[in-house]
Amino acid sequence: MLVFVLYAWAQDRTVSGKVTDSDSGEGLPGVNVLLKGTGTGVNTDIDGNYKISVPSDGGTLVFTFIGMQKQEISIGAKSVVDIQMETDIQQLSEVVVTALGQERERRSLGYAVTSLTEEQC
Repeated sequence: MLVFVLYAWAQDRTVSGKVTDSDSGEGLPGVNVLLKGTGTGVNTDIDGNYKISVPSDGGTLVFTFIGMQKQEISIGAKSVVDIQMETDIQQLSEVVVTALGQERERRSLGYAVTSLTEEQC
């Protein structure tokens, strides 16, 4: 009986939530949600929703997304953790993506490059 109680007490639980853009309020797809200090992680779905298995004692969730500020949220006893991500202006620098998805510096490319301004996006 004692073994069963210890096993049940040490089980993981599921935490879910939604990650949204603080500017538009829309869900962010593809946000990385990691349990800090472990290899456990998931990505948000197309609507910004996620579900992740965490230890019963909680932990810290780390949310990362390109162009957004990294956030660390302590779980505690919560079963739902919704967050809004803020734009990270300093992280947004010039990135060139080639047709194959490989990033290169603009001056190292030997072919034509098209640039878009923020207003055109």
